[in-house]
Amino acid sequence: MKVSDAVNQALCYGKVKKVDLARHWGVSRATINMKFVRDSWFGHQLADIAQLTGGKLAFIYPDGTQIPIDPDPPEKDDPATPDAPADDSPGE
Repeated sequence: MKVSDAVNQALCYGKVKKVDLARHWGVSRATINMKFVRDSWFGHQLADIAQLTGGKLAFIYPDGTQIPIDPDPPEKDDPATPDAPADDSPGE
């Protein structure tokens, strides 16, 4: 199953329309449609959709351990964020 198919199912389950998702994120309906066509989703977007539809996104293991994924995107100045500029300053 493509991720976009799962997102569609979650939106249906939560009775959330794509236009409502676009409004929630402050983007156009066309932008949302392209995410579905390209099947391009970030983890924090999926977690946000899960929360918006009344669920949660998590890694779930056979022993019952659940590791939830936070819907908040990482801060841009967080060194763990891939877009963050490398720290080229000399060490002390």
